[in-house]
Amino acid sequence: MMESTEAVAIVYSEYFSYHKHTSLFRAANLFEEMIWTLLCTSPSLEVISRGDVQKSCSETREPLKKIELCENRSLIRKEKVREVGLSQHTSRCNPASRWEATAHQVILAIAPPSRVLDVIFLSTFFLFEHCNISAAMEERASIPPGLPRSNPTVSYWQDPPSHLANHRTTIDLPKTTDILIIGSGITGSSIAYNILNQPSPPSVLLLEARTTCSGATGRNGGHTKCASYREFLDNIRDLGEEEAAKITRLQYNTMRAIHAFARDHRIQCDSWQGDTVDVFYDQGQLDKARKAVAEIKRVLGEKDPAARYIFYDAEETERKLLLQGSLGSLQYEAGSLSAYKFVTGLLDLALEQGLNLQSETPVLKIAKIEDGQGGWIVQTPRGVARAQKLILATNGYTAHLYRPLQGVIVPLRGHMTAQRPGSGLPKEGLDRTYSFIYDSNYEYMIPRPQGSKFAGDIMIGGGAAKAPNEGLLEWGETDDTIIDDFIRNYLEDCTKMYFGTNWGEDDPEGRLRKAWTGVMGYSADGFPLTGQVPNEDELYLAASFQGNGMVLCFEVARALVAMVNEEDEQELNRWFPKAFRMASERTKHKFRGKLHSKVAPMDSELKSQG
Repeated sequence: MMESTEAVAIVYSEYFSYHKHTSLFRAANLFEEMIWTLLCTSPSLEVISRGDVQKSCSETREPLKKIELCENRSLIRKEKVREVGLSQHTSRCNPASRWEATAHQVILAIAPPSRVLDVIFLSTFFLFEHCNISAAMEERASIPPGLPRSNPTVSYWQDPPSHLANHRTTIDLPKTTDILIIGSGITGSSIAYNILNQPSPPSVLLLEARTTCSGATGRNGGHTKCASYREFLDNIRDLGEEEAAKITRLQYNTMRAIHAFARDHRIQCDSWQGDTVDVFYDQGQLDKARKAVAEIKRVLGEKDPAARYIFYDAEETERKLLLQGSLGSLQYEAGSLSAYKFVTGLLDLALEQGLNLQSETPVLKIAKIEDGQGGWIVQTPRGVARAQKLILATNGYTAHLYRPLQGVIVPLRGHMTAQRPGSGLPKEGLDRTYSFIYDSNYEYMIPRPQGSKFAGDIMIGGGAAKAPNEGLLEWGETDDTIIDDFIRNYLEDCTKMYFGTNWGEDDPEGRLRKAWTGVMGYSADGFPLTGQVPNEDELYLAASFQGNGMVLCFEVARALVAMVNEEDEQELNRWFPKAFRMASERTKHKFRGKLHSKVAPMDSELKSQG
């Protein structure tokens, strides 16, 4: 039994079930370092089953095990202790409701009395820090998105602007329409095309707040890349194998369909199909990828095209891809295009079918018509339009129009750059697209194909995870009129960092050709929200594409039109995931940030040891 002169404190909480915000893990690693230094002054460590720093320091406890301190830190990290209570020091911030702390691996240590106050202070600070991080994310998620800002940064794709940029089919705003769609990105445009591409179609009015396709679609990297393996294990765990397979196949089929549509309809959008590689700089991420790919092949079948993956080791990665310092890479099918040109080409087709497109017509308010005839009123600075059915294709801005979705769909401002390639890269340009996967996130890189404007240029985006607080302030941010200097500078520097000496010299005109920002939309469960809004007749939604819209929106739009038309549910359920459907319970999840981007530290350690 312990002597009364010894005291108890929480030393280190290794793993939290809430693993959706990576700041928790960086904080955990820092905390571990501080505690390790502190405890090295003690000759031994006792691990006990339960403790609370508020309780009497002289209270005796039954030790489960005693281990000697030594240089092998894994002794401490591998100890498994049953769940323990949290200190009342943290009760004011109610941590249990802010980060779901189940199945902890918590270490309680016996520290010398002279040191216990330091330990208590550090552990309390650590738990408060968890609360503050989670509270900060809740605060960011609660920021109203407002309308799209005037005079946004000009993306690479929008220079020069399309002939449809300022298009208004009619001088005046129509007073009535059968179906009104808000948002002219790939989702809204695809919905409009699908509705009009049927016998005896209804009238369709499409409104855009700024110039045509000026939102996320016209500001992305043009990457048609699934990366389904990154979420596959989570989807099996949460949804089951059948649903996980549906999601994977929908993403793959969307990727193929969008390029096929461009080809079949002769839309000149620099469409390119080939291979992509994910390059790994973190062992846990690589281990998880290997397990996920094995599961995809098992569930979908080795011969399924959506299950075609090839791993390369570090040596092969440098030889084939010119990338230095990686742990290996994963190759699979992907593509690229100018989403801006694709959407404006799609809108040309819809206009031929009778679409009324009104750009620079922001929607200020929507309201349900209560006169017994149903429908919705849409209020704009140019007047009011009445629609029998209203469809929101507004992604990160959706909560501006429908307030119950505040905190359900959360905006994230993303950064993109266009860069001139270094002299050491192939003169004909790189022959595939890339993602660079590290511990907490990734960057993505798309070379411009031969025959396109500025062929060989490198489009690279991401970088938020490297910003202060891991880009926390980009959540809830809808100001795409400005660029964060830290993120832009990181993106500009990282191309040479990844290629190392193979990059060569910068172009004489400089590396950076253009930088810009755009606003995406994310949901708490990581899936799109598609279908009729609960308890709202004739109000439909297709939004929240998690920054992955180029392999989701085109087919999600087709599914939404099937719902609007009340088509065969059995046929829709055959290919469209239930997880993507709008449901009232999905609006109750608390937003925690981006999903599927982090490997939990304990999981990573155990895999690497295995």
